[in-house]
Amino acid sequence: MAIRRALDARPGTLPEIRPDGNSVKFLIDIPTVRYIPRLVLRCDGDGNVWASIADGDRRDCGDRTE
Repeated sequence: MAIRRALDARPGTLPEIRPDGNSVKFLIDIPTVRYIPRLVLRCDGDGNVWASIADGDRRDCGDRTE
């Protein structure tokens, strides 16, 4: 039988929030053992939401401003 983790109801760290044209992008770190991937959520003005997981390299979050 699988053990369910209880929600602790404590607030976590705020995501990094960036404008992306007509969209807003939320970058959320996911802690793991070897590297820290990011959950990337992009929301546009029409109510569409896209989700992806970027690897631990921060340059891979869809921002090509280098």
